[in-house]
Order: sequence, then C-alpha cells, then structure tokens
Amino acid sequence: MKMKQSLYIMVYPALVWFLSGCSEHPTHTHNAPATYDTTGYTISTIQEQVLITQHLEFVSLLKTARNTSVTLALDNVIPKMEQVIVHGSQSLNDQWNSSIRELCKSSGKTYNPFDSVQNEGGTFGGYLFDENGMEQEQLLDKSAFVGVFFRLAKQIELKNEMPHKYIALFGATPAFVNSDIASNNRDRLTAAYAARRDKNDGRGLYIGFKNVVTSLQGHISSGTSHNDMSLTDKQTIFLLWEKAIMATVVNYCLTAYDKFTMTNPSEQDLGAGLHAVCEAIGFMKGLEFVDDKSIKTTQLESLFTLLQVSKPSVFVTNAFATVPSLKAAVQNIQSIYGFSDQEIQDFKMNWVIVQNRQ
Repeated sequence: MKMKQSLYIMVYPALVWFLSGCSEHPTHTHNAPATYDTTGYTISTIQEQVLITQHLEFVSLLKTARNTSVTLALDNVIPKMEQVIVHGSQSLNDQWNSSIRELCKSSGKTYNPFDSVQNEGGTFGGYLFDENGMEQEQLLDKSAFVGVFFRLAKQIELKNEMPHKYIALFGATPAFVNSDIASNNRDRLTAAYAARRDKNDGRGLYIGFKNVVTSLQGHISSGTSHNDMSLTDKQTIFLLWEKAIMATVVNYCLTAYDKFTMTNPSEQDLGAGLHAVCEAIGFMKGLEFVDDKSIKTTQLESLFTLLQVSKPSVFVTNAFATVPSLKAAVQNIQSIYGFSDQEIQDFKMNWVIVQNRQ
C-alpha cells in the first residue's frame, strides 16, 4: 500500500501543474498505470452508448435536409430530439425546440443571403441555413457535446465506473485510437475533434485525456484515501474536454476566415465558410448551457458577438467589415485558455487526415 500511495503522490503535482494554466498538456503521469483496465466497460456504459446512438441517428436525419428535395416534418423529428434533450438543461431544451422549428421551416427550399427580403431560409452552398444564415443543424448537433454529454459526465458519482462513463460520453473507447476514421473503435463526439487537433506526438489534448482518465481509474481503485487526487484528475479531465471543444472553435474560425477572404469565392466556398462559423457557434452554445465551466459567461457572450450569432450571414454579405472579428475571436480564445502560438497554428490542421490514422 505504501508503494501505491507514493506512486500517486508523484502523479498529483503533475496534475496540479497542468491546472495552473500552462498551455502544455500532460502526456505522462509519472508511474501511473500504463494501460487502462477495460474490465466492466461494456456493461457500465450501456445507457451512454444508447444515448450516443440516439443522438447520431437524430443528427443523420437532420442532415438529410441539406438536400432541397427533403422537407422535414416536426412530427417526425421531435420524438428523436426528445430522446436526447431530456438530458440537457431547460435552457438547452428551449434552444433546441426553437432550432428544430427553424430547421424544419427552412427545409425543402433554397437560400441566397444576398436577397433583399429573407423569409424562411434554405440550402446554400450545400448546407441548410435559416433566413439569418444560422445553420440550426449545427446548434442541435454540436451543442449536445457539452450541453448533454459533458453535463451528464459532471453528474457521475466518484465510483469505479466513473472513468468508463467519462470515456463513453467523451466519445472515445478504451482502445484510445486517436482517430475518427479508424477501422475499429473510431472516436466520436468530442473525442473525434480532440483527435483531429492532436498531432499524436504524446503532448496533445486527446492523449492528455487518455492519460488523466487512466490516472483517475488508478486513484479510484486505491480507495477513499486517494479522493483528493481523484477530484484533481476529474477537474483536469473536464478542462481538457473544454479545451478540445475550444481548440475546434479555433479551427472553424480560421477555416471560415480563409473561405471568406478568398478571391472570387464560389457559392460552395461561402456556404462552407458560413457552415464553419455556425459549427463554432454550436460548440460554444453547449458551454453556454452548463454552469460549471472554465470560460466565463461574459467571455462567451463576447465571442458570440464576434461570431455575429444573431445574423451570421453578414460574414457573406459584408465580409470586409465582419471577417476580421474571426481572428479576434481566436485571439480571445488563446488568451482565455493559454494556448501557445504554435498550438493555434496546429489547431488549423486535421491531424487524423494529415497522418492518415486509419
């Protein structure tokens, strides 16, 4: 027992150091368990896997409306939505009920953000937008990553199955393949995007999550004498989770900037840029609807203002005046989370594709 206690005493300072705000991410927890114990994973995460499947099926249905030949009826989509939203806050519930109505209203039509009169929205550049250029599909999909799955993880008690449930709700598996295109055990939800932002060099957000959740499992198995270190692990896991979300917001802001500053962009380019903005907004909307987060509500509100949340279409119709705010949003996020300049550059890449991590 003394040997095991000394093992975790060595881990603890590393985690405290990480929480202090350093932009580097933990890749090694000294002498922590080298591998994750998968015992009981499948049975412990049955409910979580059902919920993930329900969410993915709901989103797949929404995506069909990107085709102008598809008109979605509220009666068909609300039952699928309610399976997921029951796990969110009342505020998220209200947002989703508004979003689904806007999405259904826009489906089966075409949209031109340059039209002087806007009524119902429609498809533009391959994506479905409302009359203000908001892609409601992204609000409904990406806000769940934090507003539902992250929120549920926050409610889990400090028991043996906690690390299993964290992994499932994050969207990973105990195989930790660090890829959303792998043939087996591919990552989903936040884990998929964490993998894309991770260079697979042992220092990224995805690997950091893997290391700390493995440490958490070891601390919990060691009993209540390690509760303080378990709680530190828990804090670190949620900080990594939030950082993965915001690293992806950086990616989409920079993607949108590149699209909107192209010479003679096509409709597909403009649609892709607007899609990127809405995806960034969707991720942050999830953070808006949880109480316990690192980013302050006022900071989120400032980012929403920069991303023109009330009318994203202005990035298309008035790019000269609005597009610089995308770079300003990136700078704000970098300041809030302590990301290095190199990390910001790295977040532009989809490292899973670059490294072909199949």
